[in-house]
Amino acid sequence: MDSIIGINSNEEKEIIFDNLLKMLYNRNKIKQPDIEKYKKMLKSNITEYNINDFRVFFINYRISSKNKIDNINKIINNGKNNIFITRYIPDRIWLQLIEANIEVFKYEELMINVIDHDFVPKHEKLTDDEKKDFYKDFLCTPKQLPRILLYDPISRYYKYEINDIIRITRPSIMCGNSITYRKVVNSDLINI
Repeated sequence: MDSIIGINSNEEKEIIFDNLLKMLYNRNKIKQPDIEKYKKMLKSNITEYNINDFRVFFINYRISSKNKIDNINKIINNGKNNIFITRYIPDRIWLQLIEANIEVFKYEELMINVIDHDFVPKHEKLTDDEKKDFYKDFLCTPKQLPRILLYDPISRYYKYEINDIIRITRPSIMCGNSITYRKVVNSDLINI
């Protein structure tokens, strides 16, 4: 399979793997010292990696059917969080994998770490206690909140779930920091 222009497939895989590790770190699923340990695992010919409670699969072929994925039933029932990284996947297969609780990312999505971008503000999921306090303090209902889509790149990066409340902190010239809140709502896979 072709790689991104200007880099070879090994360099591409290294960038993707690095950004995947950063994503898991930002989800609080791995610790900072472990990142270097996991980076050393990366080999060009290996397509499956165990990272704590996660199994990561690099799929280098076009997925035309969920059942054509090697050992798919074993993967679904392995008791781990599964992440597929693929070059191309039809939406219908993507939806089937999501229903099987498998996260799917395209190669190009992980070529950059989306939260490292200067224009992406800080996102934090409120705990259950913080949610209760939020509704009490702001005298609002869930329907009154602005929304963030379940398949928004940030929602997928942090693996937010429907009905989570997200605190978004943006730098502001006027007041130092501007804080807004959004509720995660269901969405289609369109344009991902």
